[in-house]
Amino acid sequence: MTFSLIHVPYPEPQDDWLCITCGEWKPILKRAKNGITIKGERKYRNYCQECKNKSNRVTRGKTADAFRSKRFVDQKGMCPICARPFGTGQRAPHIDHKHNTTHRRGLICQGCNSLLGQAEDNPRTLINAALYIMDTKTQTTHENGPHT
Repeated sequence: MTFSLIHVPYPEPQDDWLCITCGEWKPILKRAKNGITIKGERKYRNYCQECKNKSNRVTRGKTADAFRSKRFVDQKGMCPICARPFGTGQRAPHIDHKHNTTHRRGLICQGCNSLLGQAEDNPRTLINAALYIMDTKTQTTHENGPHT
């Protein structure tokens, strides 16, 4: 028995890419978005938006609603980070999770969710930010009078 190699042409990277979930070649615009880098460049996931939507329906559907409802009651309608009541816009409740494991940590407001995302869930970054604010506030009060 003889085997011959078959040449499979790969599409140009800027045109198509391979979704790791469904195994299909997709146009680059079908790739699931994953935020923006610190340099302002768009980040993408290695699977398509369609696969992400299917996954979200399975993992977030009713179980997410139940989690959200239970946590809202357990947390007395308050964000545990800023201690303000949930509301709309930046105060809207969001399910917080560890990004590397998707383990749900709790319910936090959109503003605090953005804060953790920008800090990349790094406690040292958040501590440094708090120390910076405290130091800057002290300097401003002494140098320029009370801060308004």
